[in-house]
Amino acid sequence: MKIIILGATGMLGSDIVSSLKKSGHDCHSFNTSTINICDKISVHTALSTCTDADFLINCAAYTQVDLCEKEHSLAFSVNGTGPKNLAIWCREHMIPILHFSTDYVFDGEKKGPYVETDLCSPLSIYGTSKWQGEQAIQSEWSQHLIFRVQWLYGQHGTHFIQTLQTLLKNRDTLCIVADQKGSPTWTADIATLITTLIASPPSWGLYHLRSQGETTWYDYACFLKDIFDETCTISPQKTEEYPRPAKRPKNGILSTDKATRAGYSLPKWKDSVSAYVKMIYSRQKQKDR
Repeated sequence: MKIIILGATGMLGSDIVSSLKKSGHDCHSFNTSTINICDKISVHTALSTCTDADFLINCAAYTQVDLCEKEHSLAFSVNGTGPKNLAIWCREHMIPILHFSTDYVFDGEKKGPYVETDLCSPLSIYGTSKWQGEQAIQSEWSQHLIFRVQWLYGQHGTHFIQTLQTLLKNRDTLCIVADQKGSPTWTADIATLITTLIASPPSWGLYHLRSQGETTWYDYACFLKDIFDETCTISPQKTEEYPRPAKRPKNGILSTDKATRAGYSLPKWKDSVSAYVKMIYSRQKQKDR
């Protein structure tokens, strides 16, 4: 299959490109240096040789959550206008679009897991801009797959595991937020699933996708501390004790029942985190030799 990938050098996009190529797909990769998804002319010009593609996968996004609170225009341009431009182009050329969104479209006040039909009420500019992107795609082109994902980590970007590993080595004590819930999700797991499903897509629409199981940032940190075998003392703290520019949903748990019924699920988060850390350690040892 001929696949267009936007945001191909990002944490998620890199793993998707790698997985698709291993499966023999013809990948046409684009990043910010080769396309400006916020500009219709740039989209039409850059993708002019890809009108016979079988799928377009959009991993491009402005994901610096706290900076979005200052850079409103950029956030809405990349996360809202960009997906709209891509959806319009895909509709014109009858190419399905696959897009990624976030649990930040919710306010986190629900007691149980969020389902796809729950009311969106973002707390931040980032969440609002991503919700705008979802709505734009849904209104512009029926052949769409939108996956809301959360707490991503992978080998090609900055994330919690990477940051915590450094802190554990350099601090005697740490305070980690203990009242925000979610599920750490490995981009490599998502990439493997996407490679499988594009061959036989589920019904068009919106899906929640995350690793199995749930945790808090505090419990996640304690789990990683044991893996890294560090002696740093970790203490729980409330969200209010660690104010940040952008508000985070306290309950970010996404129900994946719809995706599971369609035949798609990811591994347990602890299994994937353990496998990821083992892989990174192995590569570090090889470099040290």
